[in-house]
Amino acid sequence: MVIITKEILEEKIKTMPELCKKLDENKIPISRVVKTVVKYFGYYDSVVDNLICSCDRTIFYILNDFDILKTDNDVYNLKEMYHIKSPLKGYRHRIVCYWYYNYDKILEDQEQPEENIYDEIYSEELWAKIK
Repeated sequence: MVIITKEILEEKIKTMPELCKKLDENKIPISRVVKTVVKYFGYYDSVVDNLICSCDRTIFYILNDFDILKTDNDVYNLKEMYHIKSPLKGYRHRIVCYWYYNYDKILEDQEQPEENIYDEIYSEELWAKIK
């Protein structure tokens, strides 16, 4: 799992002119967007939707429109989970919504190191001395 830092997220947002325009229309500075998203995600790759305050949810929806974030949900059946014997007919369903980073979109322009760091550490000369 890659940790999305403020710098990575800010770079990605700045490279998307349509997104910057949308944020300007809503009078939301990029720095606030970055701080808000990183505040909720921290070192995790998902956030439960109920944790997000309504004023910050607007930012999440805008980023979802531009594929920076994506959503998913799980349906839980409380009757099956907790073996509830309820006089009510039917099942008690709860839907939990999650927000996720779209790593493919965020990291598509990032440079990935191609060199092997062990080549410098374990050079041929060192191996010759060991053998």
